[in-house]
Formats: sequence, C-alpha cells, structure tokens
Amino acid sequence: NLRDAMNDIDKQIEITNYFRSMDELFNKYLGINIKNSYNEASSEVERILAREVDGTRKYFMVKHKDKLIGIFYVYGYRQDYNKCNLALGLSKEYRGKGIANILMEYMCKQLITHGITRIGLEIESDNIYSLKSVTKLQSNLGFEREGISRNHYGIGRDCIIYSLIVKKQERS
Repeated sequence: NLRDAMNDIDKQIEITNYFRSMDELFNKYLGINIKNSYNEASSEVERILAREVDGTRKYFMVKHKDKLIGIFYVYGYRQDYNKCNLALGLSKEYRGKGIANILMEYMCKQLITHGITRIGLEIESDNIYSLKSVTKLQSNLGFEREGISRNHYGIGRDCIIYSLIVKKQERS
C-alpha cells in the first residue's frame, strides 16, 4: 500500500531528523553516532531498531505536540523471570521538566499490569536529570537503590542500580 509506505518514510525522516539533533550526552547514553548525511543517519536508525529482533528489548519514540522529543526502551526483558529494565532519553530542551517521571510511572504501571514483578533502572552516577527523576520514582512507586556497578560500560563511568520489586497485592 502506497499510503503505508509513505507513512513509514515520513516516520523514518522524523526519526532521522530527531537523532541528528540530539546532543552529545544523549548520543553517549544510547550509543548513537549520527553522521551528517541522510543515508548514514537512516542506517543508524535501522541499526537501533534492529536490536529488537532478540525479543529482549523494545523501543518507543516519544512525541510531544507532534514533535519527536525522545526514545523510551524496555530492555533485558525476561518473561521466565517477569523482569525487565527501563531507559529513557529526552532531547536536551525537554530534560528537567517532569516529562521523564510521567512516562516512567505510566510505563511501570503498564508493565506491572502485564505481570512484570521486577523493573530495573541503571543510571550513570553523573546523570543529574535521571538522578533527580529517580528520587520521585522512589517516593511515588517504591524504587530502591540496590548499589553501584563500577565501570559499568567499560569507559570508567559508574552506574547506580535501582529496582522496583512488585509485591503480589500490587499486581492485582
């Protein structure tokens, strides 16, 4: 269908333009390195979305007023253990505005209703926006700090690990 193909092209252009406009910090967290040409940017988008094939991760684009402002993903999903991890990256101009908390709380509640009993977060120790956000998640949902993973990505940065363990009565 030509209309579906055009919608897919428009979506890819929007995604590509968004990735091109991301700042260095966001590039670092997602491992994205968008080049200047459309073909290189499109290949990068395809590489990211191809990560979904193993069934342990799913990516979602975050929009605000028809503008692409971030990427949200579930990863480390293990159906046999009812667990997963969440990550969210927002464009620089949307950080620190409470959007992350709204999205994280909504997604956590959705995952809990679908049987997930452990939700993990990994936050780099110098990511001030995420550390501020997790404080609200601790009080609103019950996330707890588990510890620190030293040199988590092999580049000398530590990561603070948080989790939400869902009790049986919270699932119903």
